[in-house]
Amino acid sequence: MKITEEYSSFENFFENTDSKTRDLVFYSEKAIYYNYFESFIDYILNNSDLEFCYVSSDPDDPIFEKRNNRIKVFYIDKLLVTFMSQIDSKLVIMTMPDLNQFHIKRSKTSKEVNYLYIFHAIVSSHMIYRKGAFDHYDTIFCVGPHHLEEIRKTEELYRLHSKELVKTGYPIVRRFYDDHQNYLKELTVSSEEKKSVLVAPSWGKKNIIEICIRDLAYTLLSSGYHVIIRPHPHFINTKKRAIKKLLAEFKDNKNVEIELDLSSYKSMHRADILITDWSGIAFEYAFSTERPVLFINTPMKINNPEYKKLGIEPLEVKSRNCIGASINISEIGKVGTIVADLIEKKAEYKTILTEYRKKSLFNWNNAGKYGGEYIIEFLTRTGRNPKI
Repeated sequence: MKITEEYSSFENFFENTDSKTRDLVFYSEKAIYYNYFESFIDYILNNSDLEFCYVSSDPDDPIFEKRNNRIKVFYIDKLLVTFMSQIDSKLVIMTMPDLNQFHIKRSKTSKEVNYLYIFHAIVSSHMIYRKGAFDHYDTIFCVGPHHLEEIRKTEELYRLHSKELVKTGYPIVRRFYDDHQNYLKELTVSSEEKKSVLVAPSWGKKNIIEICIRDLAYTLLSSGYHVIIRPHPHFINTKKRAIKKLLAEFKDNKNVEIELDLSSYKSMHRADILITDWSGIAFEYAFSTERPVLFINTPMKINNPEYKKLGIEPLEVKSRNCIGASINISEIGKVGTIVADLIEKKAEYKTILTEYRKKSLFNWNNAGKYGGEYIIEFLTRTGRNPKI
């Protein structure tokens, strides 16, 4: 969509909104992050009369197509740092870790701004994120018990201020689950159709694409599988040469798809199994499709070298053999047999994964409601208080 003057510049933000409308601001740095706000936004629109702002730095953000006169939408790319330093809202909601650690700082204009963080992955908070990634937030929507334990332990260990932690959950799982159920209802499968394997790695150093995608893909192909390769969005944006090489490698193979348009999640529904390394997509796939995951043990994705000080095993480490199976890179030659075995046990994994989902997520069935209620209560100071 073409960004018009009504959306552009932070000057328009302050000139075209009153202080009440600016009380609540969602900020998204990329279009994909709208997915993590959507359930909360819909709940607010359906259960209150609040007007609020949504600021995006991506011209392709779906918010620009959402026509609702209670949402004041702005595109701010240039001078974002200046805009953030001048914001005077009561509640600013973001999916961006590392607030106040790099270029995006807390407001200099108002000390009263409450910054609320929404996770865009189910993984733990203390290993793949940098040290201090959440220290400067005031409120955090926790996905599950692991986030409560990790954040409180971090506060204790480093003598940080106590944040408000809300038992929200992860609304995308329910949305993907509903989409998957609809997909299954409409599914017609030919007896000759190949089983599909989705390969969706993380973006960290030495991920599957960088170190073993060729061997993995050809092993799967030789075992009769259709292969869908879905690189991480950050990998697509920063590793252009690797993507070009990947496309060239498989351009003539009709049984390999390279999925670079990440606006659709259809490949997750099509896939009989997911293969990944350390990506948070493992939980989204397993908990929404109730199908197992095969993990390749590439080098661990560690962005906080002090994570062991907490004495808490990260969820993405301890879950590897709970929601599927894991193998070393040296075992890739066996991957066809392992995948066949996991698919054969899909009924058994359905039971395992529904129980593990209940154990790992708060309110998996209606997380949007719990987060939306908190936001409304914070701004109106009426209704149920979901604080813990």
